[in-house]
Amino acid sequence: MLSHESVKEGQIRQSGTRVEGPVANITVGELARLAFPAECTLVAGAEGLGRDVSWPALLRTRPPAFQSLKGGELLLISVEHLRLLDPSLSLSRLLQSVARLSVAGALAFGQTDETAQTYANQQSLPLFELPSSVSASEVEKALIRVIVEYRNELHQRAQDLYRRLMELAIEGRGVPAIVSELANATGRTTVLEDDTFHLSQVATPVGCNAPANLRDGLLADRREDILAWVRSTPLSASEPPAAEFRLARARLGRLVAPVITRQGIRGYLSLLDGNGPFGELDRVAIVRGAAACAIELAREQAVEEAAEHAQSTFVDDLLAGRFDSVAAMRARARRLRLDPEAPGVAVAFAVLPEQVGALAAALEREMTSGRLTLLTRVVDNQVAGLLLLRRDTDERALRTTIDELHRRLAARLSGVAVAIGVGRPRDGVEQFTGSHREATGALQLGAQLFGPASITYFADLGIYRLLLALKDTAELRTFYDETLGRLAEYDRRSDGELLRTLEAYFSCHASPTEAAERLHVHRNTLLYRLGRIRAISGLDLDDPETRLALHLALRVRQLLFPSAEPSGRIAGSAS
Repeated sequence: MLSHESVKEGQIRQSGTRVEGPVANITVGELARLAFPAECTLVAGAEGLGRDVSWPALLRTRPPAFQSLKGGELLLISVEHLRLLDPSLSLSRLLQSVARLSVAGALAFGQTDETAQTYANQQSLPLFELPSSVSASEVEKALIRVIVEYRNELHQRAQDLYRRLMELAIEGRGVPAIVSELANATGRTTVLEDDTFHLSQVATPVGCNAPANLRDGLLADRREDILAWVRSTPLSASEPPAAEFRLARARLGRLVAPVITRQGIRGYLSLLDGNGPFGELDRVAIVRGAAACAIELAREQAVEEAAEHAQSTFVDDLLAGRFDSVAAMRARARRLRLDPEAPGVAVAFAVLPEQVGALAAALEREMTSGRLTLLTRVVDNQVAGLLLLRRDTDERALRTTIDELHRRLAARLSGVAVAIGVGRPRDGVEQFTGSHREATGALQLGAQLFGPASITYFADLGIYRLLLALKDTAELRTFYDETLGRLAEYDRRSDGELLRTLEAYFSCHASPTEAAERLHVHRNTLLYRLGRIRAISGLDLDDPETRLALHLALRVRQLLFPSAEPSGRIAGSAS
């Protein structure tokens, strides 16, 4: 005989065969509807009908009373057999003994006492009563059959859902299609948030409406708890974990699973329990849905990376002029969804070397803002770009666009000095190489002449355009050495001011008085320096041809030697 004290965890066993591993459990209420005899009566614990049933457990007529209960069992208890085990063991005392094992409920064959019913109500433990004439073993068989069929059906539904979700992901239908399929399959509002919990996608079952305040921070509750949960839980992209959180403010539950790719958590997929407690299909669906979203996001990421690589290579080749034919380059532009005949202009940007990364990021944000179409690449601590234009863009509109971009970059970079060089607009992508050379030349010269926050247009450079074309030739350096070489050497050895004096003299239209005022020296001092210039160079400053050569050589000096004293501004070249 089995006394009340002997009903302990180690002596409680379950009859029948248990399915090990994760299983799909049916609720007590659903099982009662499908498998309980018609004469079965619920006598207590109605609030617990939503408990999951893992398996039936039949009370044995000899110790142990049950085979190892692991939680979720529906106990089948014959009151007569209970008395045979131990006359002092009542139904209420038995229920109290197994309460800590989280059983799902109990079916009593025979009359239940008031004490057992009271305890069952207190614990929200469903307690059913059947006539003692009903065969407990037959009921057990019926329950096992229904549970197995339920699991098989749920498994099949889960497999069908998984197949549909995978098909959507493989076909590249996009995350919205996956979220919508999940909503219709579960009958629940489905929500996808990004990794910072900003709402990304919302889908509702056909004929249903999402919570009215969903976009007003409804899901804000428990975010810290969700973050703590994922930090302490092993993560898998193909089998992500899932957990339920109650949203007190909204009186809703959310079943959430992280969407995981090789970059880490990319978002959070949730079901909302507006249509009742979550079931096993919901749990399977959220896991499969999160895995499908991960596949789709990874695919989108791969497509974006491939497109970025193709675009980067295209821009590199275009800037360097590396293409076999115009037709081939135009075909590449079309593959990137660019109009190969659209007008465009090359733009070059420069900041301090340690700020190049921040500049590139700021330009990326400008591109994603949709304000302009700008393809950029980092080249030699500068950022080279191709700005695609509308066909009706005129010179004034272009300069307004560049000015606004310059202001936005300064704001994004917290006042960092950004120099910009702008080439001349061209029609057709194959013409952009020449515009790029002009932009880089304008950038370099503009930074030298006008400072690190200037905007310089190649079209405004005048004589400098010719000098830029000759910059790397030996003839230009020879011309400079023959014209100003001796004066430059004199200034270097004696820390003199002859070149600076000559620059001021020409800037003041050969007026000694004005030049002396500009240099803050006496007029006689300036006349003395002019005499030294004539003596050292052997040149006649009154000869127009000589003066033209000297003036040009001073411009060459600014081009060849960036540290040279800057001359006056070129009209319209600097911001």
